[in-house]
Amino acid sequence: MQKPEAILRTIPHLFDLAALLPGEEVCYLVGGALRDALLGVSAHDFDFATPGDPTRLARGFSARVGGRWFFLDRARCQSRVVLRGADGESTSFDFAPFRAADLDGDLRGRDFTANALALELRSGRLHDPLGGAAGIAARHLVPCAKAAFRDDPLRILRGARLAAQLEFTLPPATLELMAAAVPELPRVAGERLGDEVVACVEGPRLGGALAVLAAVKVLGPLFGAVDGLSGALAAVARIDQLRVELAERPAPRALLDAAVGRGFSRHGRLRLAALLRHLAPPGDRSWQERLCLGRDNSRALAAVVATPADQGAELAGFADTERARALWVAARPAPEDRLLWLAALTTDPVQREQLLAALDSYLALNRKGRIPDLVDGDWLQQELGIPPGTALGKALVRLRAAELTGTVQTLDQARKFLKSLGEKSVDKENGPAL
Repeated sequence: MQKPEAILRTIPHLFDLAALLPGEEVCYLVGGALRDALLGVSAHDFDFATPGDPTRLARGFSARVGGRWFFLDRARCQSRVVLRGADGESTSFDFAPFRAADLDGDLRGRDFTANALALELRSGRLHDPLGGAAGIAARHLVPCAKAAFRDDPLRILRGARLAAQLEFTLPPATLELMAAAVPELPRVAGERLGDEVVACVEGPRLGGALAVLAAVKVLGPLFGAVDGLSGALAAVARIDQLRVELAERPAPRALLDAAVGRGFSRHGRLRLAALLRHLAPPGDRSWQERLCLGRDNSRALAAVVATPADQGAELAGFADTERARALWVAARPAPEDRLLWLAALTTDPVQREQLLAALDSYLALNRKGRIPDLVDGDWLQQELGIPPGTALGKALVRLRAAELTGTVQTLDQARKFLKSLGEKSVDKENGPAL
């Protein structure tokens, strides 16, 4: 484990920050970044705590290093400095006053002893009232107090995630405290619960975190069911394998890695869809209220979870053209997520290639979230006299159906097809049939 005094030399700009401290004022590096530094793991997010309001210190630090400063919570005097490096990667430095009357109280009120450490920037002295450094050396994750999980039940999920991420052991006594606090989980705000679930599915060693959550019996309260973990992990493994296989296909790989809001990447969102597919009762969407992931994420997750695993077989029944493939992809909600999901879950390499080719076609023709019509509405109104409204919409829907089957493949064929529909509708006594 790295020595505390060495940390001052390894974390960028700590000497710049220490140089700004006037007189006897002190500033401490605290939390997960210090834990990771002791483990020799690099970090990009650093937390600092001071006895009083750190706003002036934070603003001075921002000016010194050329960062961008802003308040996180003005009332609580919490602010952040963001520094962008030459490689484009951002580093954040968060500043906050003690959460208690003094440093000792602040540290004792935190979640785990591994996070209850503080390094004074000028002296390099490590404050460790709960033996957190020894726990880190032994790779044990223990709470700061027996009441830690009841005080904040979200720590149950955080403990499972951190233990898996850091490859730490949760001692039996800690697991017992976690299990005892599970009935308190419903009082955690849905936004906080959702954020922690996102952090879990976005992190490494998801299987280890889920094994802990299963052991303390939190999967039922969280997802709605207790069975299906093996199937969920198998689906997650296929999604992760697809990401590896897409290394030489830049567009689908970029789509899978893209940020989709609320801390999600599409890869993480599909991982969560795998959990919901196997751990939530069929047709049950109560997870939407429990997790509060935002409207767009909830819609995409619901669409993927409801997608039949054999839906990809439909593609073989449609025309083998770029537009037909793209239209098939666009025909249902969350098209990108759905296609990547189907490509991950199929065990047929030929079908996987067909699905990825369809996704390529969709990406090539997609314009602001939709595939433009082969014939636009203006032409229908001018040439066939169809006014805007239901009739025009039905005509375009029938045109797309014809494109899917290969009956129509060119603009000329599309116009002839629509004229034919118009002529047939004139012959009907009940008026237009489009």
